[in-house]
Amino acid sequence: MKSSSDFWENKYENDSNYRNLFPYDHVVSTVYTIASKLKRPLKVLELGSGCGNNLLSIPSSIISYGVGLDVSKVACDFASSKDIANRFYFIPHNLLSFPYPLADKKFDLVLDRSCLSLLDKSRFKTVFEHLKGVLDPPFYFYSNPYSDLHSSRPCEGLPISKGSNPGVINAAEAFYYSRNDILDLFSNTIVDLRLCSIDNFTHAQRLLESEWRVLAYVK
Repeated sequence: MKSSSDFWENKYENDSNYRNLFPYDHVVSTVYTIASKLKRPLKVLELGSGCGNNLLSIPSSIISYGVGLDVSKVACDFASSKDIANRFYFIPHNLLSFPYPLADKKFDLVLDRSCLSLLDKSRFKTVFEHLKGVLDPPFYFYSNPYSDLHSSRPCEGLPISKGSNPGVINAAEAFYYSRNDILDLFSNTIVDLRLCSIDNFTHAQRLLESEWRVLAYVK
């Protein structure tokens, strides 16, 4: 049985669509919001950084330094090749392997662009608790797990999608989170919580893309 790392190595190696350079708008908005709040350039850690499209798109006046962790060495090598200013370290690492290879323990913002939604609730919580234990507070944590309203969530059985999906999620497996799950995961650290749902008619059928956008603050 192939591992998760095998799945993503294959994706980044053989599917050029995954080696993109465009950022996700809600991630960019979050970074600019925190930089404006702190009134200085940020130090950012991204979990599941892929080919670095989020970090590399943002100027040094907003992000002065950053680290991207991703299970795929192919993705990290690609990101590093695009980092002309050498602002970032892109490190191949499985997020379920502790501790993380971080020489610097001080970050202003930790980003998770749906990476942790590929973990079940218990493992998601383990990652969040690990970060709270090893990073110097305070820091913001932004995450957007898939919502249990997402169209690709099975109607019957466990709230898990494995293999290829009829919906828009294309991953080895994906988990879906209810509001109560989010509240339990982040507890009293939440400073902003939104449910974002979009109707997608690209494939001539209505698909609901639904995900949480969570901003937490760890003191």
